[in-house]
Amino acid sequence: MINETRVSVAFKQPVELPDIHDGQKFLSTKHWIIAAYCQQLDGKTLFLSAAGEIVAAIPTDIIESIKFQRLSNKSSIITTKNNRDYIQKVKAVKKAQWSRWSKEEDIELMMRVDMGYSIQTLSTLHNRSEWAIWSRLVYWGIEKGYEAPERGVRVPEHMELQSDDLGKETGLICLNCGLSIAEPPCNCWNKSIYTRNYKLERFKNDI
Repeated sequence: MINETRVSVAFKQPVELPDIHDGQKFLSTKHWIIAAYCQQLDGKTLFLSAAGEIVAAIPTDIIESIKFQRLSNKSSIITTKNNRDYIQKVKAVKKAQWSRWSKEEDIELMMRVDMGYSIQTLSTLHNRSEWAIWSRLVYWGIEKGYEAPERGVRVPEHMELQSDDLGKETGLICLNCGLSIAEPPCNCWNKSIYTRNYKLERFKNDI
C-alpha cells in the first residue's frame, strides 16, 4: 500500500501549483501537497512521493513553513465509551467526518484506491476516520486488499517545519513524523505500532 500524507505549505510569495483535487494550477501563498518525503537539493525543497518521484520542486528560500499532522505510538485514541462529547472531539480532528459523501469525493476515493493508497493515507486525504474510509470501501465493494481498521480516531500532533529547519537538513525528511531518515521507507509508517497502541488503550478503558 502507498503511504503518503497531505501537507500544508506556506510561501513568502505567491506560487503556482496544481490543486490536489482537480489538478488545475492556481496562484496562492498556501498550497496543499500530497507527498511522503521532502529533501533539499541545490537550494530547492523537493517533495517526493512514496515511490521517490518528485511531485513538486520549490526554491527553499520562498518557503515560509510546512505543516502536517504526526501520528505516533503515543497518539491518544478517541473512543465512544469514555467521551461524552465524542462527536465534537472527532470533528475537531477529522472535519469531514459524518459529512455526506459527494459524487466528486467518491470518484477521488476510487481513483486513490486504484493508485494503491493505504487506509491511513486515505483517512488523511479525505479528512475522515479510517473506519469511515473502510465503511465507504465496503459500500462500493472495493475493500479487497484492505484490512478493517480498529474503531476510534487517533489524535495527531501538529508539526511545523520552518524554512530555517529545512535549510539545515540534507537527508530525507519524512512528512509523516518530521524526522530525517537515511532512506525510505520510514519506520513510522508501520501500522502495527498504532494497532498495538490502540489495543492497549482499549484494554485500559475496559479495566
